[in-house]
Amino acid sequence: WFNELKPSKVLLYVDKEVAHFFKQRVYFPKQKIKKENKDGSLIVETQITDKREILPTVMHWIPHIMVVNPQGLQKEIKEIIRGYLKR
Repeated sequence: WFNELKPSKVLLYVDKEVAHFFKQRVYFPKQKIKKENKDGSLIVETQITDKREILPTVMHWIPHIMVVNPQGLQKEIKEIIRGYLKR
């Protein structure tokens, strides 16, 4: 999935319960901690060229992680979860 497409910025909210893992290890391509909130949670930024670079890891960390932007990716993850729950 690594191709010549222009990278897209993704913002993620990471709960305080797992924030220490994201401080210690890079889970996403070009991962940067953009903000450390007072409650210990994080805003993490990354760049992707394809959603497959990020979807498996985001799904792994649910419910402790949430896509803030882009909203299209956030909506797609919600649809995947709804489909799973309907089974």
